[in-house]
Amino acid sequence: HQGGGSRTLQGFWSWKSLKNAAKLLKVQLWKIMPLIPMAPFAGYVIFYTYSDLNKVNICLRMMQYPDPLPQPDSFFGRAAEVKVLQSALEAEPHRILVVTGPSDSGKSSLVAHVLNKRQNTIFVDLRSRPITSLHDFCTLFNNRINAQFLNARTWLMDWLPIQGTFKYATRNRLSMVDLQRSLATLTDAIKAAHAQRLRLEQQGLHVPIPVVCFDEFGTLLDFVKEQKFVAEDTLKVVEGTKEAEELVQTLLSWAVHITKELGAAHVLISSSDSFAISKIHQFKGLQGRTKFLPIGDLPPAEAKRFLNERLHGKISADEVNFAVENLGGRFLDLLSFANEVKAGSSTPDVIDTLVSLHRERLLQVLANGVASAKDDSKEDEAGETGDEHADARPWETTQLWTAMKQLAATDSGAVPYNDLKHSAFGGNKDALTSLIASDVLGWRYALTPDLDPKAAPKPGYWVTMDAPSALAAARQLVADDDIASWVQGAEKAASAVVEETSEEDEWDQTFKKKQALMEEAQSVLGTLKLIENLPVKSTKDLYADIVQQYTSLLSRDLAIS
Repeated sequence: HQGGGSRTLQGFWSWKSLKNAAKLLKVQLWKIMPLIPMAPFAGYVIFYTYSDLNKVNICLRMMQYPDPLPQPDSFFGRAAEVKVLQSALEAEPHRILVVTGPSDSGKSSLVAHVLNKRQNTIFVDLRSRPITSLHDFCTLFNNRINAQFLNARTWLMDWLPIQGTFKYATRNRLSMVDLQRSLATLTDAIKAAHAQRLRLEQQGLHVPIPVVCFDEFGTLLDFVKEQKFVAEDTLKVVEGTKEAEELVQTLLSWAVHITKELGAAHVLISSSDSFAISKIHQFKGLQGRTKFLPIGDLPPAEAKRFLNERLHGKISADEVNFAVENLGGRFLDLLSFANEVKAGSSTPDVIDTLVSLHRERLLQVLANGVASAKDDSKEDEAGETGDEHADARPWETTQLWTAMKQLAATDSGAVPYNDLKHSAFGGNKDALTSLIASDVLGWRYALTPDLDPKAAPKPGYWVTMDAPSALAAARQLVADDDIASWVQGAEKAASAVVEETSEEDEWDQTFKKKQALMEEAQSVLGTLKLIENLPVKSTKDLYADIVQQYTSLLSRDLAIS
């Protein structure tokens, strides 16, 4: 294993060395030949046994000597955020740390920059491989904590000559039990690292607090959505949804146990605003046990400085101001703008291209909202309604349009969450949350003066457009009279369809009532004809009662023709 082990291995497997080994052992070659095919299986047994017995120490070494994290090409203007995150990681753990912010705002770059080459760190990049099942996550997680004893059985299935369904099912099903074993192994390693850190601190040595980071945790929410809507039948939908929801809740519960109950390590989660509001805020076990570290866009001064340093004076100061006015401090948009300008495009063309992407998306969302409103009110030939649209779209077109107008009217492009919820959505929290979860609107927790200097200086939740360039697109749409007329006309048309459908439903109910009354009246008339041939004296009371019933039927509100 040391000092040229690979050459030794090659020499061992050479034919000449086998003969020499046979002579050395004084055994004829043909007697040891049957044992050669068993060498891989024997190696597998040795590896599995060693990995299982030493799983905690292996995981601990992975934590103490982590691999370097890939660094972004450019990391700019995040000195304040770096300081805040480092301070949070140096404090004693008691809450889950959630780095949240808009999409493409640089959350992963910030986390990778702070955690790079940091001792006692486990970094799980959930974007490093596609995650479409619990098995995919368990495989990725086991690789990050070096729990190869759990992945080893898939290697055995590759070696054994097994074909068919059994091989596929055995290879591709790391279950929730395996995840619990992985988390238990990591928990024991964290406890060992925590105890070691306390011993070294008593000797005056500083050792970083263990950190377990799940980058882009919202990927698991995409897994939940995929299991809900991509599965082929209802049974798979239910099973996949339960599996994904159980995965998310298991990880969050484990994070609470490590931070709040044990206080042995930090659990750092980076996620978009949409995931934070749609999943973390709805998980009851996390109430009061999370600390949000919001990562916003670059301030205007930093955004201008980035463009000036990136473009080296290629555009004028007015063009820089125009770009920041439309793109804000969204780092990815600024980087795309700088690259396009370097390639020879003009500033207005690049800005118009970036803003038009959001403008087309907003128009599509508004159009789909109107179409969904119409589909919800109609029934197809099979009698199925548009419930799937209603579940996926609990908001109305006028609500989104009103929110866009209110956001476009502010200088900061932000409105307090509760104010917008009541003014634009009539207090409907689900409608506003759905738009935020769909990345149509943005959401963040920030100090009031950072967004609206005229408001009261207190922290709170604010709603914005998904990106500063989306705010520019919303302002263009709101200022367009044709678009405003189209939205209002489409909404009126959808309302008319709904009213017409409700009238049709009422007519159907009335028709059914008429049919029931007609059948009842025909029954009464049939009974009258039956007793025509009977003596009047014996049926006088019965006849009078039937006539009274028939008269009451005719005197009802619904006329019978």
